Amino acid sequence: MTEFGRELGPLKRALTRAARAAAQLPDIPEAQIEVLRLLEERSFTTNELAVTLQLARSTVSNLLSAMQRAGLVELLRRSDDKRIVSVVASAKAIELLAAYDIQVEQVLAGALERLTARERQAVHNVGPVMRRLVKLLQNPQA
Repeated sequence: MTEFGRELGPLKRALTRAARAAAQLPDIPEAQIEVLRLLEERSFTTNELAVTLQLARSTVSNLLSAMQRAGLVELLRRSDDKRIVSVVASAKAIELLAAYDIQVEQVLAGALERLTARERQAVHNVGPVMRRLVKLLQNPQA
């Protein structure tokens, strides 16, 4: 199990680097990617993001400021309550995520082709287990 845990970070970084290089995508920090993945689904208030990501509001605020400067998010004041800010992913961010996802698929497919049939089957079988592990780590009582 130690080897499995030890290899997760290098796997993620290698896949991300290969996909970014293949598509000549900008180097967006992982924390910003995590925010954008949430914003793909719907808009969030800054408070909701802090709670969902389990981060301090000040950390989320700093993250969003950097993302806004990079053109990745838009911060919109709500018409019914100007104190509340809704955060949405920009069109640029959605395009970057789509390009990244396509490249990840291609880079991963190329690497998987070089595995043996048995190794490919093992990778295929691990997907559902990985999703379950993520849920258990996010909510230990589940």
